[in-house]
Amino acid sequence: MIDKGLTMPNYQWKRWSQAELDAVVDLAPDVLVVLVYDGEIYASSDKFVQLEMLLGRLPSLKRLQLRPYAPNIPQFNPEGWAAECDRRIAPYRSLGIPLDLIPANEWNLAAEGGHSDWATHLDWFLRFACAFCNLDKTTKLHIPAPSPGQAGYVDAWLLIGRSRELMALYDVADAHCYPGSERCYEDLHAAIRTLPISITEFNAMDPAAYLTSLPTYVRDASWFILSGEQDQRPYWLMGSRYYDSFKGYKSSGGETMSLREQFQEQYTAWEAAGGPENNFRKHAIAIGLIQPTADDLKFLADEAVVSAQQLKNSVNAYPFQ
Repeated sequence: MIDKGLTMPNYQWKRWSQAELDAVVDLAPDVLVVLVYDGEIYASSDKFVQLEMLLGRLPSLKRLQLRPYAPNIPQFNPEGWAAECDRRIAPYRSLGIPLDLIPANEWNLAAEGGHSDWATHLDWFLRFACAFCNLDKTTKLHIPAPSPGQAGYVDAWLLIGRSRELMALYDVADAHCYPGSERCYEDLHAAIRTLPISITEFNAMDPAAYLTSLPTYVRDASWFILSGEQDQRPYWLMGSRYYDSFKGYKSSGGETMSLREQFQEQYTAWEAAGGPENNFRKHAIAIGLIQPTADDLKFLADEAVVSAQQLKNSVNAYPFQ
């Protein structure tokens, strides 16, 4: 079963209330998503101390997903932002819990400083990861989620998925799933088949039913948001009809690893042999490393249909003499 996650109230300066902290303990998430603001970089800050104490009350917690926040991140110099992310998350390394880094948010939204020049995003993600991985080799790095409400985001995923260099630098690919795009993780998996998926935002769906429905290539799914400012009230889990459903869902434990992590020797050999871009999963199935899932079989069948059609078109275009 999939790990359940929860986004903490994203106050920049205000402390979390005792009621909010008690609710987190009651809900017992496997994952916490925490926004990291510039004013919260020191281990002596109130919010950091609150988080440190909260972890002692959360035996269920497996990892923190840290999202350094700033407006207009896609406009930043990626090397500079990598250094800033490293600076902001530095205190959290002392907590003794695995850390993930989500370096941006909905990078195709104008409100986030985003745009739809996918090639520019690809270059930005590459440069960011190269810089960050030189500073930190233990924090798991996420390809952040685009907004599913904007046209063309699947094309962005397809472009990203074809970059073998990018796949080697990132550990997880993210999706945001809301009613109307609740299954967009399928498009992400079709484009990026070698990385596990984190649904770093979902809402307005029964949590237990949704989490139970997710395929095994999804690593975790996090409800946005526990509570927060009044303009986010429609998204609150506290006080909502979904609270008990989220609380009642229990994951089976364990950790979803990327194929690169599971089969490091075989991945290295495949890459050294010049394997085609982003098809290590297909290669692993072919040589018996893993068994195909129903999704894999559908993907392979669809691929065969496309190949057959391409061959037919080629024959029609250049008939034999």
